[in-house]
Amino acid sequence: MFNQKIQGVYFWKLIRIKIFLDIATELVNYGQPHTIPKQNIINTLGDLFYMIFNSYIHGVYSRKNKKEILIFESGRKTFVENNYIDIYISDIVEELKKSNSSYEIVDKPVLRKRHFNKSSGERSYYEHMFLSYVFKRIMPSKKLSSKEKRIIRDIEVELKNSFSINFKLHSYIKNQIKIFKLDKTFYVKLLKKRGVKKVFLVCSYGKEALIQACKEKGIECIELQHGTMGRYHLGYSFPIKIKVPYFPDKIYVFGKFWYDTTPLPLNKNNIIIKGNFYFNNLLKKYKELPKINNQIVFISQGTIGYQLSIIAFEFAMKYIDFHVIFKLHPGEFGRWQNEYPRLCKAIKLKNFTLIDNQKRSLHEVLAKSQYQVGVSSTAIFEGLALSCKTIIVSLPGYEYMDYLLHKNFAVLARNSKEILLQIQKNNFVNVDIDYYFSNKR
Repeated sequence: MFNQKIQGVYFWKLIRIKIFLDIATELVNYGQPHTIPKQNIINTLGDLFYMIFNSYIHGVYSRKNKKEILIFESGRKTFVENNYIDIYISDIVEELKKSNSSYEIVDKPVLRKRHFNKSSGERSYYEHMFLSYVFKRIMPSKKLSSKEKRIIRDIEVELKNSFSINFKLHSYIKNQIKIFKLDKTFYVKLLKKRGVKKVFLVCSYGKEALIQACKEKGIECIELQHGTMGRYHLGYSFPIKIKVPYFPDKIYVFGKFWYDTTPLPLNKNNIIIKGNFYFNNLLKKYKELPKINNQIVFISQGTIGYQLSIIAFEFAMKYIDFHVIFKLHPGEFGRWQNEYPRLCKAIKLKNFTLIDNQKRSLHEVLAKSQYQVGVSSTAIFEGLALSCKTIIVSLPGYEYMDYLLHKNFAVLARNSKEILLQIQKNNFVNVDIDYYFSNKR
């Protein structure tokens, strides 16, 4: 599918993740990874005005000065020493500062609504909702040819036969192609105007237009790892010897584990084991903190948060000798009260604490906790480094942790009762954390 084009665009790369999430949602009750803001006409117009204002006043394209390096943030901010930072770019930014490089951070708003950092000489805003762009976005998409319609029908039939799910992809694919072309045109102009020679980005899937613009302008594009990778992650796992379009030239990974276990569509020389200096500094800070007896932290994610919240609530209700901490993913902060009814009950328990903001350090919590429970979050690896005894719950996505389970670095449980049984068995093995979070080969 990767070599198929519609209207000159390799469309499969644009929709592959969305198709997977739709299938997972239908078949295994996969939850929504991130909060989707509720919109009405007033909110939509307000957001549009806000984006247009930022585009003209603070936008990366509105500036005239040259910058050799642009760094596109993730949009996820962590509160560190009274400031919000993107932890995935912090190492690169420090290196560029020390070398007096010409760089600019392109700040992505959280949930399309808010910037935590003010614009400055080294920070502009991501928005590019210029009036001409807005007008083109609302224009109808181009019609597809008979051959292109047949390609889409064949995909729908194959998905129906394989998963018994009815997909209607015609309008969605047309719209994605339109947005891709508009965004690519914008990025080509941006890169030329600002004299850019290198681009760093976080999370390449969803940024195909930027990546293609870099390729057309001969600009090196480098991705910075932001989370769990592996053979089950369709953002990074691809068939062997397939040329994948719209993929970065290089990727910096946290450690050799990710290099060894992820079938990336890159020459091995372009997979750079960079390490994770931000986390290693935290490790030095928190590693020696004393553990709190029977403290157990549940690490949530939007995809499995509902199911995990039920298990955490049951565990706290049944086993009152344990203190349960439930750490929400930032993508769940704004919706848990509506979507996770057990948490509304759990927060009334004396032995239950909910973390639903970025003010409290997850790493300090992990350092003080005896146990951690999760499914597929990168934080699980960080908890292992902080000497947490680790239990994986067999919810959708736990396959990401098959290496940890195979090596007995973590144990598996299906419910609150089995979590307690695994704690009582105490069959936990220490981990060589350098394999995951250092630049050692």
